Amino acid sequence: MKKLLSILGTLGLVSTSATAVVSFTEITKDNNSEVETENGIQKELNALIEEAKELVKQPNKGVEAYQALHNAIGAANGTLDIYKNEDDHIGVLAIAKTTLQDAINVFENIKAKNADKKLLDERIKDAKEHLAKPTNNNKLDQAKTDFEEAIEDANNIFKATHMLSEQKEVDNAVLVLQKAMVDFLKATNERADYKELDAAIIKATNSHKDKNKDKNDAANKSILEAIKTAEAVVRENHTTGKQDIVNKATQALLDAIAKYEKAGLPPLNPENEEGVDLKALIAKIKEANNVANADAVVPNHKTEANRIIFQTAIGHAQGIVDGKPVKGQEEAIKAETNKLDAAIKAFTGSDNAKANIDMLKANITAAKAIKDTNKTPKAIKTFNDAIAAAEKVLGSETEVNKQPDIDKQVEVNTAANAMWKATVDFLSSVERTDIRHEIANNTLLSAPLENIEEATIKAQLEKDFKEFASYTIGNAEQTTKGEKYHVVLTGTGDYSDTTIVKFVLKIDYIKDQLTKIVNDKKDQLWTVSDLQAAINDAGLDRTNGLIVKEMPNDGTVEGKNFRISANKSFDYSSFSGDLIISQKLEK
Repeated sequence: MKKLLSILGTLGLVSTSATAVVSFTEITKDNNSEVETENGIQKELNALIEEAKELVKQPNKGVEAYQALHNAIGAANGTLDIYKNEDDHIGVLAIAKTTLQDAINVFENIKAKNADKKLLDERIKDAKEHLAKPTNNNKLDQAKTDFEEAIEDANNIFKATHMLSEQKEVDNAVLVLQKAMVDFLKATNERADYKELDAAIIKATNSHKDKNKDKNDAANKSILEAIKTAEAVVRENHTTGKQDIVNKATQALLDAIAKYEKAGLPPLNPENEEGVDLKALIAKIKEANNVANADAVVPNHKTEANRIIFQTAIGHAQGIVDGKPVKGQEEAIKAETNKLDAAIKAFTGSDNAKANIDMLKANITAAKAIKDTNKTPKAIKTFNDAIAAAEKVLGSETEVNKQPDIDKQVEVNTAANAMWKATVDFLSSVERTDIRHEIANNTLLSAPLENIEEATIKAQLEKDFKEFASYTIGNAEQTTKGEKYHVVLTGTGDYSDTTIVKFVLKIDYIKDQLTKIVNDKKDQLWTVSDLQAAINDAGLDRTNGLIVKEMPNDGTVEGKNFRISANKSFDYSSFSGDLIISQKLEK
C-alpha cells in the first residue's frame, strides 16, 4: 500500500498521506471543449477507470486500500480533464493508464480483512472471571444461568468467521455481553418484585373471561398470548438484578389489556343465525357476478358505462363483505343487499351497447358530399343505391335507439367497407362522354328542313346520326337575322355538355313573306334591282342570300314573274331552293 502511495506521490498525482481520500467526478465535455476527438488510449483509460470504480465497491479491504484506489481513480480523471492532444501532452495518458493499472493490481492483491474481535475476546474473559468469583456464589441459579448463556452466545460469535463488513455483528455481541454482565452483577439472592405483574395477569384473565363473547377473534387471541407471555416471565423467577424485565412485562400486559378493552365486536358469521343477512348479501353478490359474467360472453352485451356502474355496485357490496361486518351492522348489510338487487335489475333492463358506427357514418357523410354529376346514370344509380344500403344499416345518425346494437358490429363494419369501396368505384368510374364527340359543334344538318318544329328537327337528326339519341333538343333560333337557324342539343344519359346543330330551311318556309313583299307594290311593276333591295331590307336572310331573277311572261297576264332563289355560293344562304312569285297590278 505504501509502495502504491509512493508511486502516485512521485508522479504528483496524489498525496502520499495514507489518510488522503479523493472523491472522483466525471466532467462531460461538450462540443465547445478544446479536447480533440477521443483516441484509442483515451478510450482505454476511460474503460480502466470504470473497471476501478466497480472494483472499489468490493467489501472487506482495509481503509487505506480504498483510499489509495480512489486516489488513483481521481488522478486518472484529472489527467483526462487536462489532456488536449499528444503534441501538447506527450505520453501523459499512457502514464496515467499504467499508474491506474498498478493501483488496481495492488488493490486486488490486498487480502480481505476479518472483523476485529479483540474487544469481544476481552469481554468474554472478563465475564468468565466474574462468574467464577466466590463473591458471586450467592446469586440465584437463574441469574447464573442467564449469564452463562450470554457468555456462550458471545463465545459462539467469537469462534465464527466474520469479515470486516460484519464488524457491527461483532460489536453488537460485545454490547449484549456487557449488558448481561451488568444484570448479573446487579442481581442478588432476592427475587424481583412481581406484585404488579401478578395483579396485571389477574386483571387480564378476568377481562377476557367477561368480554370474550363481544370481542373479535384477533382481540381474544392477542390478550391470551399477552397473558401467556407474562406468566412465562413469572416462571423465570428473575432476581432484583432483572427487575426491569419484570417491569417491562407488567407494562406490556397492561397495554394489551387496554387494547383489548377497546377491541371491536366479533364479526358476523354467515354460517350461523346471527349472520343470516351477511349470507344473503354474499348470495346476491354471486348472483350479480353471474349476470356480469354472462353479459361478458354474449355478442349483444350492455354498454361499457353500464358495465362500469354494475361492477362498481358489485365491488362495493364485496367491500362490505371483505370489511368483516360485526354484530350490530345487520341493517347496513340488508340495505346493501337491496341496493345490489336494484343494480342487477337496472343492469339487466338497460340498453345494449351500440355498435361503433363512426366509420360507417364518416363514409356515408363523405359519399353524400360528392357532387360530381358528370358520371354515367348507371354509375350514379349504383352509388346512390350503395348510400341507401349503408344508411339502412346505420338506422339513424341522431336517434341512438334506432342505431344497430353491438352484435351487429360485423354487419356495420362490412357496410362501412362497402360504402368506402362504392365511393372509390364511383369516383374511379368513367365520366359521361361529351356530346360533341358524337355531334361536332356547329354541325350542319345534311338536308334542308320544312320548318323549325322539334319533330322536324329530330327526324333529320335521326337520319344524320342513326344510332345516337342521347340528347334533348332546345328551341330553334337565330343568333342574328340572316344567320342560319340552330338548336342546342344537351347530352343525356352517358353524355354530357351541349353542342350546336345548324340547319337551312326550305325556301317555302318564307314563301308567304316573300309573296307579301312582291305584291305589296300595286301601282307599278318591280324592277329586279328594286325587288332585290326590298328583300334584302326585309332581313329574311343575309344580304343577297336570296337572289331575284325576272322570268319570261307569256303576255296573257299584265304583270311580272320573279324567280327568288337561295344563294348557293359557299352555303351562304339560310334557305334552300327557289320560288316563282308573280306580281300583278290592280286594274
